[in-house]
Amino acid sequence: MVALAAGCAAAAALAIGVRVHLRDLSPLIALSHRRTAVTLRVVVTGDPAALRPGLGEPRVAVPVRLTRGAAVGHRWRLSGSALVLAPAKGWSGLVPSQHLTVNGRLLPPDRADLTVAVVSARGPPTQVSRPSTIERVAGRIRAGLRSAVRGLPVAPRGLLPGLVDGDKSGISEQAQNDFRTAGLTHASLSQ
Repeated sequence: MVALAAGCAAAAALAIGVRVHLRDLSPLIALSHRRTAVTLRVVVTGDPAALRPGLGEPRVAVPVRLTRGAAVGHRWRLSGSALVLAPAKGWSGLVPSQHLTVNGRLLPPDRADLTVAVVSARGPPTQVSRPSTIERVAGRIRAGLRSAVRGLPVAPRGLLPGLVDGDKSGISEQAQNDFRTAGLTHASLSQ
């Protein structure tokens, strides 16, 4: 039994090591330190989440999977996860499975995960595909639940969709920090 557990742990460590190595080989890593302008073809992998309000227009963070990219006269086939920071207008209605093109500037990834790139988008996405049938239905359900809780106070209004269908886009950063501090986070809330 101990040998089996050790074998599983070794396989997991190897898999993580390979993913880290592949992330580090991405051409986007070096370009991000120079804040290079890029055009990326991506697939949305999660719901856009509102960023902390600040000065200027509202912004969202959109998790994506990289497929292709172009910058400084080069083109690449890409893989890995990225995060797009974008104006809410044009980006907040996206749902997982949509393919799109983003134009923006790379930022150094400062996340402690396998994120290959963080991109600050300039303008709305282009060449946006329709989401899959399943994601369209799920998106309507999430939108309906958000609409149904609109009259609740802010905290439960964001929490209820997160508990019911995993839509954490309305949970404030303060509430997420409070849950982490209390040890009440689920893996999906702590991402």
